[in-house]
Amino acid sequence: MEPRFKTPLFKRCSRTLFRIIKLLSPVFSIVVLKKKFPANKLAPVLWDNFLAALFSKEINLHYGQQFKQLPKFNNKDTNTIFVLGCGQSVNNITAEQWNIISKHLGIGVSYFFVNQHYSPNINIVELGASANAVKLFNDYCLDKNQKQINVLQIRHVVDASQQFRNSNNLFYFSPKTLPTNDKELLAAFHLRYAKSKQLITMHHASCLDAAVTLAAQYNPKQIVLIGVDLDGLDYFWENGKTQAERDAKYTVQEDLKNLPFDKSQEKLHPSMNEKYASDRKILPLDQYLNILKNVYLKEKGIELLIANPNSKLCDRINIKTYDFGKKR
Repeated sequence: MEPRFKTPLFKRCSRTLFRIIKLLSPVFSIVVLKKKFPANKLAPVLWDNFLAALFSKEINLHYGQQFKQLPKFNNKDTNTIFVLGCGQSVNNITAEQWNIISKHLGIGVSYFFVNQHYSPNINIVELGASANAVKLFNDYCLDKNQKQINVLQIRHVVDASQQFRNSNNLFYFSPKTLPTNDKELLAAFHLRYAKSKQLITMHHASCLDAAVTLAAQYNPKQIVLIGVDLDGLDYFWENGKTQAERDAKYTVQEDLKNLPFDKSQEKLHPSMNEKYASDRKILPLDQYLNILKNVYLKEKGIELLIANPNSKLCDRINIKTYDFGKKR
């Protein structure tokens, strides 16, 4: 099912609209970004921003609640925010460390919501293509904790109103996806967005980077990555200790059937695959996170840390390890 704005008239006019945006892009480049970027590189990003606005209107018309403002969690420390990925190192977090995490605002990424030790305050979820992904989200996320805020990207969920239960804690966002692998252009947009007072969430290479930019909107001192291993396609639920974990494992196996990846052959997470990123005209996750860290987060005065010193990310960008033993 296509979004409502993609009418026959829109499809007929879309090429003309793109040409107009391309013609105007040099003006935008100089006036807004303060530097001249080639129209052929800038226009696709501006076009995507235009589409993001249309998708945002689509939420209001048909799908449900729009993620318009940051939810408040008065009993949570937001000076340090934890962003929780699904890597196997999650299983190494101790009970004492989970207790520390629970005192802070936590944002879970994708299927982290099946974790038995900790329920994040916010789940930012990118559902896989398999039908079982919706069931997993219903059973273990929407039905699990009504106090959680669950956020889905609208572009990946077209027929949402007919699929999901308990929509009172379900929200949609239409992110800036910045479809370019030009690092200088990405840095210019990141600097612009960092200075904006509007609620802006980006989603470029992974649902993880969307979670990081969401966390940054709270203006914390630190954002700490948990379970961001990026060493293939093994996750914390591989041993299937609970029914939720076993269901997550099955769901991911079904999801991978729709992607060009062989789990047994992958030594890096697909988001780090340079060919896959190049085909999508974006950067691999590590390169994008490096820009996010050194431009966007730096401008906002936020430090990016990681809990797993053995993460592949540590081999590729300069990122410090979070020490649970120190009071932050």
